Amino acid sequence: MDKRTQYTIAKTLHWLAFVLITFNVLGGWRLGNFETETRQILVGLHAGVGILIFLFMAGRWWWRRSNRLYAPKNWWRKPLLLGQWVFYPILIVQTFIGIALAAVIDLDINAFGFLPFSALAPNSADQEAWVRMIHASAAWSVLALITLHTFDKIRWFYTEKGGN
Repeated sequence: MDKRTQYTIAKTLHWLAFVLITFNVLGGWRLGNFETETRQILVGLHAGVGILIFLFMAGRWWWRRSNRLYAPKNWWRKPLLLGQWVFYPILIVQTFIGIALAAVIDLDINAFGFLPFSALAPNSADQEAWVRMIHASAAWSVLALITLHTFDKIRWFYTEKGGN
């Protein structure tokens, strides 16, 4: 497979993940505002989308590494490129934090309607509070990294790409 096709696949995975991440972040902040029955369905949907994000990000990470894409020399010296490499582990860990939250929350959560995350642990208000705080903190980290990435791409477009 030629490099152009490899980059096209990587970009497709990038934008699919972006759409799912945007959906989950924007929806996640509002989940506490619904009645229990509706909230249970929406949290299950949120959990399912979180699993899809995990699969897309793990797949894209594997694709990038196995095809040696986006690996400029001395990438570790460039803070924004380093930020992109931090982004993947945060999103992957965020999935497991979300599963932990779904396990201890006082709702019956089934991702995709058949993955019973609620059965993984007993309900616990104390655990729910601190796991929710960690989940929200990771979400803020994701938003910060997305914002930095966006500003870097805008800068790149107007300086490096536009200068050619």
